[in-house]
Amino acid sequence: MNSVNLIGRLVRDAETWGEKGVKLSLAFSSREKDKTGAWVDRSHFFDISAWGDYTRKILQYLTKGKQIAVSGKLEMQTWEKDGSKHSKIVVRADDITLLGSSEK
Repeated sequence: MNSVNLIGRLVRDAETWGEKGVKLSLAFSSREKDKTGAWVDRSHFFDISAWGDYTRKILQYLTKGKQIAVSGKLEMQTWEKDGSKHSKIVVRADDITLLGSSEK
């Protein structure tokens, strides 16, 4: 099974990618106990790719600080640069839901 559901805030404004693609960066925080038992806040960052007409229609609302919910799946992206191979895991969004207003 390959399924991801995230709620967070956009780190920067969405960028168009190709003819119908959009790139997003999403962040959220979680609170966990460390080895000493003290609570520690941790930030998590995810790159998201989205495709299709709906994403392009809401592009103007996908601005830094906007809270969104994303449902999708994990996808491995690979590329070569300067003779070196690189890879990263991104979330391929199937659905994006606009939530609260931008954080000011």
